[in-house]
Amino acid sequence: MSSVVAGICDAVATELTEQEFSLELPTVTRRWLVRHELRDLGTLHVDVVPVRAAWETATRADDRSEVDTDIVICRRGDMASNDSIDPLAELGEEFIAYFRGLVLTAGSQRVQCIRRAFGDAGDSPVDSSLLQDMRLCLIVVRLTWRIL
Repeated sequence: MSSVVAGICDAVATELTEQEFSLELPTVTRRWLVRHELRDLGTLHVDVVPVRAAWETATRADDRSEVDTDIVICRRGDMASNDSIDPLAELGEEFIAYFRGLVLTAGSQRVQCIRRAFGDAGDSPVDSSLLQDMRLCLIVVRLTWRIL
């Protein structure tokens, strides 16, 4: 049995893999920590990672649950170069538009995307060695899911 959080990440990864965007996506992978070798990042990598899960008491008998996931887009390139980062930022914007209000099935749960934003890579489960390498372009899209 998979956790609810892992199930949501798997559903997001599957959804991304099945759609067409401006850049051809590789197989999107669910991970707990984004870690790649720089030599492997000549091609685009897209990973989905859990960030936060919160359960709030709504009533005596019911909880309201939200899960944040990050879509991490990375490829080797110069972060100071618009030519390197613009296509990845555009892809991130496409993801933000695509997931607006989307309802997915994650295991036995139905979840709805209620918030979408560019995230901070330093606040995402990304290996710190990737964050410090200026030869790497990294975009993070944060999605918040409400369990229905």
